[in-house]
Amino acid sequence: MYYTNEELDQYVDQIKIGHKKYLEDVVPQIIKSLRKSPNNYLAFGTYWYHVKKVIQDYSSGEDWFYGDFHDQLIMEMSDHGDDFRNVVAALVYANETDYFSSSEHKYTWEGDPRTYILEDDDFLSQGLQKENVAVESVAVESVKIDFNLAIGKPFSFLESQINDFEPEYLSIEEYEAIQRDVRKNFYDKGDYHRSDYFLKKLNSAMDHKERDDLRWSRDYLKELNEEKAEKEKAEEAFRERNREEVREAQERTDKYRSDIKEGKSENYRYQAFLDTVENPSKITSNADYQAWMSSIASDFKEIHGNAPVTPDDLKEWQKNLDKFVRDYADQNLSSRLKSPSNDNTENDWKTEKNIKHFTQLLEKVKKQWGNQKGDPEAKGPLRDGIAYIEHAQAQLDAVKNGKNPFDILK
Repeated sequence: MYYTNEELDQYVDQIKIGHKKYLEDVVPQIIKSLRKSPNNYLAFGTYWYHVKKVIQDYSSGEDWFYGDFHDQLIMEMSDHGDDFRNVVAALVYANETDYFSSSEHKYTWEGDPRTYILEDDDFLSQGLQKENVAVESVAVESVKIDFNLAIGKPFSFLESQINDFEPEYLSIEEYEAIQRDVRKNFYDKGDYHRSDYFLKKLNSAMDHKERDDLRWSRDYLKELNEEKAEKEKAEEAFRERNREEVREAQERTDKYRSDIKEGKSENYRYQAFLDTVENPSKITSNADYQAWMSSIASDFKEIHGNAPVTPDDLKEWQKNLDKFVRDYADQNLSSRLKSPSNDNTENDWKTEKNIKHFTQLLEKVKKQWGNQKGDPEAKGPLRDGIAYIEHAQAQLDAVKNGKNPFDILK
């Protein structure tokens, strides 16, 4: 054999597709080269009869191949164990040597240099007769056989290009991806001319007929992959925005629940309700607040009637309801907000806890009603907000002065 098994292994290891798939891909290329110039068979040297056998085994009934003679002795001497390794050895040999017009091939057998004369008249005579070409008219084309197709640039022996090599064939997955996209963007939209044109180029690339069509397919696939990557990137960004919105919503919910358990709320009416609750930390839902508010609203309607229809009257009605709710809460404060006894002295109200509570209450009221300054001429909601802020400020001033903050309502 020309190569040892150890020498051959370095090439075999670089082939990343299945052995059967490899042979199915490469046989049509060998046939194509031999039909173009039958004398190219000389390039395979001592491995020719292995190639000839594989062509018979792997080519379809429509593929061209003729001749049944096999030199059994030379096949045994050049055998690497199986069809796959033998064909790889043949292709490497064809790319490394220059025996394109010579039948003499040098090789080593058991350490001794030898010369093998390759003459397969059976192949030439039967093949050319079937092709209706006279043996005498066949010109020997000394052209390098391009067997890089399907096996890769390792066989060009440019080691620096191995990592950058892109296989010169389309996989089934790549073919189907382009086909789906062409049908979706052209055929299904009625652009049959472009669809037919692109599918012809795709089929040509798949059948290894035109290298330009293969390059076109590669460019098409590259754009397709780039579009897919951009789409996936946009989808991931969208999902991340959704996750962020969910996180923010959860944080708001957690803060709301935490504030409730501490007896705090940014809602004016809910704060009034909390001020009547002895232990806000036990609140697990809004059911108690809704029942409380429904009861107070019912009492309020008995005095002021149902909500009016006109906007201005409705605003005044809502204002009175807010005051009614606050008054009710102040008259039914929880013990945690009341003074320890009824005979408390002036300074009993001036505690750090009370000052902190009414300071927080003032901040909430300001946040809800816009932190407006007093304006006697203000009207509507603006005036309502000012009144609430003034009320909360008066309660804070009262506890700072050691007075009952609820006396300001009297």
